[in-house]
Amino acid sequence: MHLPKVIGIEQEKGRKRSRRILLDSGDIFSLTEDIFFQNHFSINDSLSDVEIKKLRYKDEIAQIRNSALNLLSYRKRSKSELNRRLKEKGFAEENITETLEYLEEKKYLDDKDFAKSFARDKVRQSRIGPVKLAIELKKHGIGTDTIQHVSDAIYFEFPIPEMIKHLINKKRYNLLEQTEKNQCIRFLQGKGYTFDQIFSEIKSSEIS
Repeated sequence: MHLPKVIGIEQEKGRKRSRRILLDSGDIFSLTEDIFFQNHFSINDSLSDVEIKKLRYKDEIAQIRNSALNLLSYRKRSKSELNRRLKEKGFAEENITETLEYLEEKKYLDDKDFAKSFARDKVRQSRIGPVKLAIELKKHGIGTDTIQHVSDAIYFEFPIPEMIKHLINKKRYNLLEQTEKNQCIRFLQGKGYTFDQIFSEIKSSEIS
């Protein structure tokens, strides 16, 4: 049985640190330099289909890890978001899954840690309430139990009554005037607070 023979190894144009492998069968495939140097072969060496498949697999795993770590270097991301971004790059789904599991094992990827950081930034900067926070976290694929745990912790750190009071004062609503009171209620609903939370603080503000 004839095994494909390597007839050329070239520096690939347009891809830094990448080698282009030419076979006498007419097939061509690329490897990152790291994978190329880890697997010793040269021109005139023969490669079986199994060996070529393994090389391509190792190369894609390396590319996915590099892409994932590059994305994580900018900011923390959820597993769902990272999965989506890697799929957009055209990587094989099973290799993405394997990479995400590796990143979780190495603690580079942690949905709970992401959710805590995301919630703290959103609540501190925008004073959003628990309804909106839950919606935002769900968009990032965060589970219900984690959302509840993070929500409890963040609103202990940033009490809801204090944030509602801050928003009312910032907008300078006159709560004695019904039109402005209604505007205030709609504004706070848009911020993600419940009716009970809003009315409790409005009532408290009116009394004071």
